[in-house]
Amino acid sequence: MNFKLINCLIVCFCASSTLVFSAGPATSCFSIADGDFDDDNTWNCDGVAGGDFPFKVTSVVISHAVVLNVNFTGGSKLSGNWTIDLGALLISAAESLKLVGATITINGVLTINDLSINNGAAVVFASTFNITINGNFVNDNNSNNVNVNTTNFTVGGDLTNGNRVVIEGSGSIYVDGDITNGTPKGTLFGCSGTDCCDDSGNDDCCLGGGTTC
Repeated sequence: MNFKLINCLIVCFCASSTLVFSAGPATSCFSIADGDFDDDNTWNCDGVAGGDFPFKVTSVVISHAVVLNVNFTGGSKLSGNWTIDLGALLISAAESLKLVGATITINGVLTINDLSINNGAAVVFASTFNITINGNFVNDNNSNNVNVNTTNFTVGGDLTNGNRVVIEGSGSIYVDGDITNGTPKGTLFGCSGTDCCDDSGNDDCCLGGGTTC
């Protein structure tokens, strides 16, 4: 009997089996510690602590201070369902988020570079905590309204609201850059024209019905 041949077949079979049955990206993750987004030790994913970190399609619950050091733009557009819990943080000085078909509810602090919202996303800024977009905020989502219910929302760059796109809610947004409101159907807190700005405050523009506007 050729034992070398048998051993080779066993090894080859095991290797091929590993390839066939290897796990894909995590489907569900929740934070278990403060840390970097791409650090496995920040997460429990699919019931395993410290074994993986969220992928673009992963459902995510953030209950800690998480540093976003991964860019979810381009081919890595975010399509999972995310929740930032009350008092939790997702912060980054340089990274950006692009949402496509994602559901994201923000009850805590969000600080990122750019934010883009495309069709199919469902976004609620429910927080009384700070929402800070250091760069540009682009909303091209004409399938779901974007709800802003915090008065602590700041855009350091430009805000672009596309045609037939609605931003609504009881909050307000301060914009340091330029505002483009899509015509004829773009709506910013009920304003559908091009002059939707209250610039009487310290910031270049204040949008919305929040008490600080």
